[in-house]
Order: sequence, then structure tokens, then C-alpha cells
Amino acid sequence: MPVMVIGASGEVGEGVVAALLTAGREVVAAARDKAGLESLAGRLGHPSRLRLLAGSVADDGAAQRLAVEAGAVSHVVVAVNGQRKPLRLKALDTPAMAALLAADLLSHHAAVRCFLPRLPRHGCLVGIGGGSADFILDGGVPMSMAQAALRQMYRGFAHEREGDVPALRELIVASVVAGRRHGEDADPDWVTAGEIGGLVADMLKDPARYPGTIWRIARRGADGRPVVAPEAAAAARTLPL
Repeated sequence: MPVMVIGASGEVGEGVVAALLTAGREVVAAARDKAGLESLAGRLGHPSRLRLLAGSVADDGAAQRLAVEAGAVSHVVVAVNGQRKPLRLKALDTPAMAALLAADLLSHHAAVRCFLPRLPRHGCLVGIGGGSADFILDGGVPMSMAQAALRQMYRGFAHEREGDVPALRELIVASVVAGRRHGEDADPDWVTAGEIGGLVADMLKDPARYPGTIWRIARRGADGRPVVAPEAAAAARTLPL
């Protein structure tokens, strides 16, 4: 069965798709914009193992329709997020804040609810989040809020389940992603979309090698490689209501 990548036309999504194709996987690449998907296929050389599917996980209904169109898949990667531009809390009214949270948080919620029950026992769903969960992002507090909530959401789903079959993970990208828009201005310590994709492909290959729900990939360490580590156990305590 193929692997489904939701948000495939974004920079990180493309890195995941490319890594999975390199690993010999068949991939269903999903995104809202059909033109973006066609551009993705062109950059990757129109591989025969890549299927394009326009759709979203904006809400439960959209996620259900996307799942039906995709058919049976072995794993799912959710690489969707909202807009990335400077925004101040005092400038956002309630509808605007709700829209931002829906794009960064509720899309993942709909995806997990819809796709995780459909996966085979050996399957894995990986949601990709941002490192701003750990700090106040100047000019991007709504993004920090959403990413912190997203991490709690994945922790919460894991807590409410009986066991880890199929597997459920969140990968937090705690680095700026060096991509096409940076060019020569990219910091050499930033991680690349390809490195994120390679890690995701490895997580899907054997989720047992990545125990626990929350993992992080951060800027390069002394060895020149991105630092990959699980969340400290103490950071995910469960207390009674």
C-alpha cells in the first residue's frame, strides 16, 4: 500500500515525498492546490510511483472525502500548517484567531481522527509540527500558541489510546528549514527538507525504533548532523482532572 503525505506541495511535504520515493515507496501526495501538486510532480520528474490528489483536512468532512478518494494506505504523514507572516495578538479579532488555530491545529485533529483508525496495525501516522511550541515567537505568538496546543493534542491522543497500534508520532521541527526561498542565505546549521523527509521515512519504516509520541529534529550538533531526540519523559506527565 502507498504512503499518504498530506500537505505534500509545501517545502517540508516535498522533502517527505522525495525521501519516500527514494526509499522505493509508492506515494499519494495530497494538497489543496492542484497546480501546486503538478509543480511538485514536475520538480520530482513525474515518477510513476507518485499519485496526486487534491483535497484537504480542513474539517472532518473534508478529511473523510480525502480518505475515501485516497483508498487504502499504509502510513500517513500530515505536513500542513497555516500562514506564516508577522501577526500581533492585539490585531487579531476572534474570527481571525479561530482561522489561524484551525489551520495549524484543527487540520491535524481532523486528520488523526479520520486516518488513524483506517491504518493497518503496522501503520504509522506522523504529524509534523514546529519548534515555536517551546518559545514566544516575536511577531508570531499565534503560531507559538497553535504549535504548543498541537503538541498537547498528539500527547492527548496517545494518552487516550490503548497501546500504540497503529503508531502515532509528532515530529517537531525545531529549526528553520533551509529551502528554496533562502538560497545562499541559508544558515549551514539549519536542517533541510530532505533531512526531515529522510527521518520521517525511517520512522515509518520502523516506528518501534522511535518510542514515545513526541520527537524533535533540531539544528546541527557538533557532528554536523541534525540533532534528533525524543521528548523527555518528564515533559509529558499525566495528572488527574
